[in-house]
Amino acid sequence: GGVRITEGEGRFCSGIDHSKWVVVGIPVQTGGAAPEPHFLIVPKSEIEVVDDWFTAGIRGTGSRTIRIKDSFVPKSRMLAFKDMPAVGAAEANRTGSAILGVSWTSVLPFSLIGAPMGMARGALANFIEGASQRMSSFTDVQAAEQSATFARVAEASADLDAAFALVMSNAQFTDRISDPDQMTSLMSAKISRDWAWAAQKSRYAATRLFEAAGGTGIYDSSEMQRLWRDVNSAAQHFAFTWDGAMTIHGRALMGMQPGKFGVKGR
Repeated sequence: GGVRITEGEGRFCSGIDHSKWVVVGIPVQTGGAAPEPHFLIVPKSEIEVVDDWFTAGIRGTGSRTIRIKDSFVPKSRMLAFKDMPAVGAAEANRTGSAILGVSWTSVLPFSLIGAPMGMARGALANFIEGASQRMSSFTDVQAAEQSATFARVAEASADLDAAFALVMSNAQFTDRISDPDQMTSLMSAKISRDWAWAAQKSRYAATRLFEAAGGTGIYDSSEMQRLWRDVNSAAQHFAFTWDGAMTIHGRALMGMQPGKFGVKGR
């Protein structure tokens, strides 16, 4: 009638402070069969929250580690990864919404990529505000000699605009599909590439601005240092791993099957 979780542990449980239920990804073993990955829904009352979210950035997510010493999960709160395509296809047919039949791995990071892009935009706005105030008292000659700063701001702005346009283009494509098969393996690999590209461009844009912020940017009271820490931390998400995303897309472009292992050998 279900499965029992014993001595389970997982990291990066964002929003755990405000949740009553938690969705966990875990391999489920039945009898002597090989473990199969599942999503399980567990009440927070059966979960121990470990206060270990001491990080360089994105501290506000509170993504603490959780431990489940012993919890019984009935079948009604279980879904195997392998069954998700069939469930999605059935819902797509029932509702007429083709996006429900698209693999969740092809759409999930759309809910995440806005964070690093927004942080980088915040860093750009913060830098422009501070630099504009400083330059307001400059003479024309002094202002003219700040060409490197102007170019740095313009380049960061262009990179962020390009990242946003690319992600929005992919989102619009996904919203418009009329058949789940339109999300081909090549297109899925491209979208993953673009998520990683946008996140890393956001990271580097914020870093270039932080470099030019000077010594005042390192104080805890500086919004710039917080934004710089946050965007660099957000860009560390597995969905935005540059090496993995580029390799997957490169193989797809060359007509090769995806690799068996990820960038960490698993």
